Amino acid sequence: MAMKLFNVWPKDGYTHPALIKAGRGFEQVASLSLDPQPLEKTWVVEDFEWNPDYKGLPRPDVSMASGLCLPASLAQSLFPDRRGLELLPIRVEGEEWLVVHTLGIVDGVVDPSSSDFLVMPVIEGFPERRVYKWLNLVHPQPLPGEFVRLRGSVYGPHVTEPFVERVKALGLKGLQFELIGHVIADPSQAVPRPAPPPEVAATGKRRRQPKLTAKPLPEGEREEIAEAGTAMRAGWGIKVGSSAEATLAAVQTQIQQLNPSWFQRSKEDQVDALLGLAAIFGELICSAHGWTWAELRQGRNLRWIAVLAPQGTHALALVPYLRQQIESAAPTTTLLFNMIGAASLPPAESGQVVSIG
Repeated sequence: MAMKLFNVWPKDGYTHPALIKAGRGFEQVASLSLDPQPLEKTWVVEDFEWNPDYKGLPRPDVSMASGLCLPASLAQSLFPDRRGLELLPIRVEGEEWLVVHTLGIVDGVVDPSSSDFLVMPVIEGFPERRVYKWLNLVHPQPLPGEFVRLRGSVYGPHVTEPFVERVKALGLKGLQFELIGHVIADPSQAVPRPAPPPEVAATGKRRRQPKLTAKPLPEGEREEIAEAGTAMRAGWGIKVGSSAEATLAAVQTQIQQLNPSWFQRSKEDQVDALLGLAAIFGELICSAHGWTWAELRQGRNLRWIAVLAPQGTHALALVPYLRQQIESAAPTTTLLFNMIGAASLPPAESGQVVSIG
């Protein structure tokens, strides 16, 4: 019988814990998605705070911060099956919490005839990785618990249906789940990718959030961000006109180099780094895929420097996206660049701008 697999994400509309203690603490938490070895014996309890960037949003019952985070009081009810897991202690503003470290790695054969996935190109120092849009994983043996990693997958861990149902039954707020596919015993059990839901006709009700709008970026700002890109290129030793592969590799390397010391840097240093990366990554998307520079707005108060698709349907707000990449244990800049090139982006209604990344 096929077993469902889900991606797990922080739910929109909630804040989430953010690590504020740099150095050892940051490295520890970042390693959760990379290190398959037990960490209990070397783990040091570190401090989190509620992310100040999401001030005013409700706090979740359970959330994500490089791993699933939950109050220690929920451990028994949420994890009766702890195979393949470590529950490592942290503090969130003085409260005792736990962060989940997934040890179980699943090796299996993906059935290519019934799966849909995008292969990220191999860059020096990084193995081939995949993003699964729909997955049928041939794996006859029992899974090593309800949380598993798929070797070679960009995302992880994946969770099984019993965990999803338990979160729903307990009424816990703060997570959302995406059905990504199934684990099957043999190809004859492959489950077809479900058809997209039918479009819902507009009801005329007021939107909860103001819609996104985009217009060309003012020339003065365009010149300012170009200067930031020139300064960063000079520091890297990478020339204008370098291949997309070389530039992507340089962006990925720079993000990883910024990661360990990011929270120790001054605000001025952070802004300089973000603007330089935004200039280079934005220029690359524009030159390779025909996008243009834009200012992206939501309502009266929210505004971002962005790049905009030729049809005006999709936009990438560069600075918040790249900040998230620097703080992430597994940057996805190359994946996003390739998805733009393959036009593998969320659908957009007529007259609507969809934010990606």
